[in-house]
Amino acid sequence: MTDRLFFQNSPKRFEHSQQRSIRGMKPLRILRSVSCIFVFAFCSLASNAQVKECTEAEQREIISTHSRDWKAFYVVFKRLAHCDDGAMAENFSDNVVRLLARDWKHIGDLDTLIASDRSFRRFVLDHIDSTTNPAELKMVISNSREHCPETARPLCRSIETEAKSALKEQAEFSK
Repeated sequence: MTDRLFFQNSPKRFEHSQQRSIRGMKPLRILRSVSCIFVFAFCSLASNAQVKECTEAEQREIISTHSRDWKAFYVVFKRLAHCDDGAMAENFSDNVVRLLARDWKHIGDLDTLIASDRSFRRFVLDHIDSTTNPAELKMVISNSREHCPETARPLCRSIETEAKSALKEQAEFSK
């Protein structure tokens, strides 16, 4: 008996609840759509406002920069990372790989800097690339394998992986 009453009344209950939710949903959908539009507009304006143009003076400075150590390179990164494009990006890459190849004794300084600034870690690893000197890339691999301090093991593995990938990419280009 209760089953029959439940099934007999179910369509009406469903119809009634559906009408009530449809009536209540239109303003909610409109509000949600308008909110999404405002959020999207705000985010795109905010992201456009954060884009900083690289001046010619900054471009010249990057191209002439040959950082002597990781601390000096970090200062350049903080001031000029927004110029990371084209010839400037290649110069950043040359600096990173040269420091990793020829100034390995200061890898602890790099490890300390990237521990406090994750964006710098990503920047350094992204600039171990195929635009750099293959002999220096081989030195980087050797340094990361043979001369890595115990405290910097995760960094050394990441550096080695990126250097191997860059050499592989160079080999594919030369085919």
